[in-house]
Amino acid sequence: MKTRPPGDPRPLWANLRGMIVLCAVALIGCAELRAQPAASQPAADAGYLRVMSFNLRLGGPLFDQMFYRLYAKHQAPGRTTGDDSPKYWTNRRQLAFDVIRRYRPDLIGLQEAFRTQLDDLLKQFGRYSFVGTGRFGGEQGEYCPILYLTDRFRLLEQGTFWFSETPQTPGSIGWGSNLPRTCTWARLIDKNTSRAFYLYNVHLDSGSQYARQRSIALLASRIHQRRHPDPPVLTGDFNAGENNPVILYVKGLRTDPGLEPQAVPPPPRLIDTFRLLHPHATNVGTYHAFKGTTTGAKIDYIFAPPRTDVPEAAIIHASHNGVHPSDHFPVFARLRLPAKAPSR
Repeated sequence: MKTRPPGDPRPLWANLRGMIVLCAVALIGCAELRAQPAASQPAADAGYLRVMSFNLRLGGPLFDQMFYRLYAKHQAPGRTTGDDSPKYWTNRRQLAFDVIRRYRPDLIGLQEAFRTQLDDLLKQFGRYSFVGTGRFGGEQGEYCPILYLTDRFRLLEQGTFWFSETPQTPGSIGWGSNLPRTCTWARLIDKNTSRAFYLYNVHLDSGSQYARQRSIALLASRIHQRRHPDPPVLTGDFNAGENNPVILYVKGLRTDPGLEPQAVPPPPRLIDTFRLLHPHATNVGTYHAFKGTTTGAKIDYIFAPPRTDVPEAAIIHASHNGVHPSDHFPVFARLRLPAKAPSR
């Protein structure tokens, strides 16, 4: 075994030189790793859209107090406070925030959103902007808004129309609906791909099947008459189960939604993104009245054109200690739209 003579620096320098080479190799390797996209997430330019439909259930200070007065009068007259009600927006909004934070939607179609709730969401998540108006016009009443990420999308066109014989009249009620019902729509362009698409968000009437039939026919007409052939996405609370003629018409499984065929436009022929991945799923109810039950009808949907790639879709059963973010389960889909919409 050779030993280093006292004062001989060469072996020490050799060791230092080797360490320098190893460090340089390691730094180059780290740089190469940083340059590669993470394998667990699709690259931003892959064109996938994370879409959510979420009925928030009306809430806010004034609504909550009105609700408590009715509750105390009819359900619990001995109570002196309703601040602990799990239906109060202030007691469940954090759960709604958590759902959005977990699923990171690029686009959200909301239903039953008062302006105070919408402001809470915009304050909590500063990257979103929205389009939409109150059901009575301006900021009055329930919104059916579309939230979109401003750093990813550019808004090209937008509007709201009412499901009535006078769809451009704010607050108008049609066909036996119990309240004004609206559709908010937007044409957006994805800054990552330079591809445009339409998003329609609706809340159909809860009481009148005839109103739902006439409303969906009006919506189909608006989709067919859009100014550009960009693919449409449709979100919303339809208040109609999967076997309802309204839903079968949207899917193109009927030529009409239960009306005279000659009186309605051709069906939109869209796919239910959830059923594309889960065709045999049961217990898919999305309205649960704050009870968390899943045995009811599936009435909340995300529809997209045929040939849409849908690697992920879910009904979100979120709750904490018996408190739910809403009386509806939100629905979610990650999808990539076809380059062109199907022929009309």
